[in-house]
Amino acid sequence: MIKKRLAKGFSLIELMIVVAIVGILAGVAYPSYVQYTERVQRVKAQEALEGMAMAMERVRLEQNDYRLFNGAATPTDISTSTRPNANFYPDQSPMSGAARYNLTVEEATRGFFVLRATPINGQLMDGDGYFELHSTGRRGWDQDGGGVGANEWCWSDRKGAC
Repeated sequence: MIKKRLAKGFSLIELMIVVAIVGILAGVAYPSYVQYTERVQRVKAQEALEGMAMAMERVRLEQNDYRLFNGAATPTDISTSTRPNANFYPDQSPMSGAARYNLTVEEATRGFFVLRATPINGQLMDGDGYFELHSTGRRGWDQDGGGVGANEWCWSDRKGAC
């Protein structure tokens, strides 16, 4: 009498089919994951700008002048990119973890300011364009590197959201 041996394990073809299915799923899921993480980093930068704007408003409320945000003794108009000191507000976003954006005060006068979040070179968000927030509440996102244009006064990347 001949006994049949039952095969245990998987055949090579079965393993190849599983690897192909996993590869297809990863090929579909990975771009979605990257888009999600980019969106999260954008939102964190926008939140940081709004927090920094609130800190600027506190300075204006206490000292009646936005130009004193870094603890300066005398007010001086700011027309170049200035990083805030740590006592005023963090200079990078997100506040914890790997920094993706530098936060700066681009312009400050007695009654007006412009804040900017610029992607850090070589990081995930490099090439994504910078965000601006004005003291008037105007929000811009320079997506093409040519400055905030007429169609870029919005923080959303969804069509028709603004």
